[in-house]
Parts: sequence; structure tokens; C-alpha cells
Amino acid sequence: MTTIELSATARRHLLDTLQIGAGVLAVGALLLAPPAKGTIAFYPLTVSAKRSLPMLATSEGRKLLSKTALANGYIVTGTRPAFADLLFNHGIIALAVADGGCIGTAK
Repeated sequence: MTTIELSATARRHLLDTLQIGAGVLAVGALLLAPPAKGTIAFYPLTVSAKRSLPMLATSEGRKLLSKTALANGYIVTGTRPAFADLLFNHGIIALAVADGGCIGTAK
């Protein structure tokens, strides 16, 4: 097995790059994190999630506002289910919605 030796400057640049990348990912995650209550986009990740999404989008007092610009997603208003339950039990991811960011009609 071959090891790669890095100079002190190269290690510093690598560490700086990794820290900047981690910062960008953290800010991106915060921007996309859905609120506990408000306008949320639901996107199915599997075929069975696609089938169960309309029912889930309108349960627990949520109101269906429209379909998302991306296929198979829905914009809803109301409270968000627990993230782990939504993702692992239903195969659906919830994302924050920017005001005026998603346009469509519910069908």
C-alpha cells in the first residue's frame, strides 16, 4: 500500500477546503429544512411513497395547496410529521418552500 505525504501547506489547504465544504453543506441543509408548521413540500422517494403521498399530504389537518414544479411532489400547509417517521416509514422527504417558489395546481 502506498501512502501519500502532504506538505504542511497542502494539509492546510485540504483542511480549509473541507471546512468550507462542511459549512456550505450545513447552510444548505438549514435552508432546505422544513419548518415544524407552515408551507412544506413533500417529495416521494419510492413508488409506494408516490401512491401514499396524497393521503399523507391531507392527513392530520394539512391542506393540499398545489403540486410542485418537480414531478410527483405536493405543496402542503400545516404541521410536519416527524422527519424520521416521514422518511423511513413512508419514503417521503419534506423540504422548506420559499415564498412563491413552487407553482402548480392541485389535482
